[in-house]
Amino acid sequence: MTDTEIKKIAFQILTERLGELDTERFVALLLREPSNYTAWQGEFLVIRR
Repeated sequence: MTDTEIKKIAFQILTERLGELDTERFVALLLREPSNYTAWQGEFLVIRR
């Protein structure tokens, strides 16, 4: 799977789940706030369990 295909699928999933406005808001949050992806992923996986 190419990077473009992954992005396309991810945006489709986000839009289906969040709607267009909140998908754009989510992307803006990712771009605006510096974050440690490894720490964020660890927190996310704990929440989902």
